[in-house]
Amino acid sequence: MRLVLISLIFSLGLGAQQLSLSGMYGSLRSPNFPEPYPRETQLRWNISVPDGFRIKLYFSHFDLEPSYLCEYDYVKVEAEGEVLALFCGKEQTDTEVVPAQQALTSPRNSLSLLFSSDFSDEERFSGFVAHYNAVDIDECSEQSDRDVLCDHFCHNYIGGYYCSCRYGYLLHSNNHTCRGTSGNMTISMTTIQTHDRNTQGKSMRAGPQCGIMLTEKQPKKSSECPSGSLEILREQIYKLSV
Repeated sequence: MRLVLISLIFSLGLGAQQLSLSGMYGSLRSPNFPEPYPRETQLRWNISVPDGFRIKLYFSHFDLEPSYLCEYDYVKVEAEGEVLALFCGKEQTDTEVVPAQQALTSPRNSLSLLFSSDFSDEERFSGFVAHYNAVDIDECSEQSDRDVLCDHFCHNYIGGYYCSCRYGYLLHSNNHTCRGTSGNMTISMTTIQTHDRNTQGKSMRAGPQCGIMLTEKQPKKSSECPSGSLEILREQIYKLSV
């Protein structure tokens, strides 16, 4: 029982205290600032902003114990499970990195900062002061050929974006796809709909209701289709029988 209790206390001692920040901007500072920060301390700030924004983080003051590769006292900035930066010391060296005027930007809308101090310091150090603010993501300019957000036009606004279509097309209910219109027939990349003018705008999804598959090597004569049906060819040419 005593061993279990000791193990529990030890594991709790290793865990970092968690603080959450969700404002569009804010600041954070090491414990006791501007007085020297305490020994054997771990404190994590979890910052989150609304979707459609990133987080920009920078430091206005930084004074930590220097150490080789920041193995003693340090500040670690993480996002999406990756380490964006590891800072320590007071001046830049070959083995120590300080933030100086550097600003860090998260890939998405969350970021965490971990401050850790070990059991001893040769000197006393004042710690750090950091600031953050939400930065709008321009989704339209960042879309790739593999991840197209809008079929035709993409418009960015603060916190998001919206799509629009060229003249003669309608925006699909998914708010991304544009559908061409011709008379009482609507054609998109994936579906065809015919509209019966006598049903007050109600539509039925078209299917291979009649006709046969045509190929270039073995052309076949299509059977007669009843009025108002579609003949669907392999080349994705849609023939409306009226």
